[in-house]
Amino acid sequence: MKKLLVNTSEKMKKQWIPLIAVTLILSSCLDFDLPNVNGMWQLKTIQSEDGNIQAVDTIFYSFQRQAIFSYTILHEREQQAAVAEVIYGYVEFPGSGQLHLLLDEKEEERGRLEKLLLWEGENKVTYHIVKLNSKRMVLARNNKTYNFIKY
Repeated sequence: MKKLLVNTSEKMKKQWIPLIAVTLILSSCLDFDLPNVNGMWQLKTIQSEDGNIQAVDTIFYSFQRQAIFSYTILHEREQQAAVAEVIYGYVEFPGSGQLHLLLDEKEEERGRLEKLLLWEGENKVTYHIVKLNSKRMVLARNNKTYNFIKY
C-alpha cells in the first residue's frame, strides 16, 4: 500500500510541473502593472487649480484592451436632437501613473476637433492618474483635475 501511495504522488508531481511552468510563462507575458482603465467612463466634473468646478455629463472616455480609445460627446446640432460624436485614438502608458492619449490620424484631419475636445486643439495629451479603481477615475492635466465615474 505504501508503494502505491508513493507512485501516485510522484505521478501527480510530474503532472503539476508542466502546468505550473506554463502558468508562469503566460503570466509573465501579461501587463499586470498597467492600470486597468478598460471600459466606459463618464466625465462628471473638471476642477481648476483655483477650485472652480465645472459640471460635465456629456463626455465619455472608453478604453478597450489597454490600447484603443474613443472620446464620445453628446451635443445638440442645429435643427436636430442630441447627436453623439465619436472620436477614435489610442492609449499608451508611457510611465508609472501616466495615461497618454493619441488621436488616430484620420481623426486629426476632421478639423472640428478643437470645438469638441477639451484638449486645446492638441491631437495627443498625457494625463497623470491621480486615482483609479473599479468605480472612479481621477486624471490631472494642465492644472485641472478630471473626475470620471464608471458608466
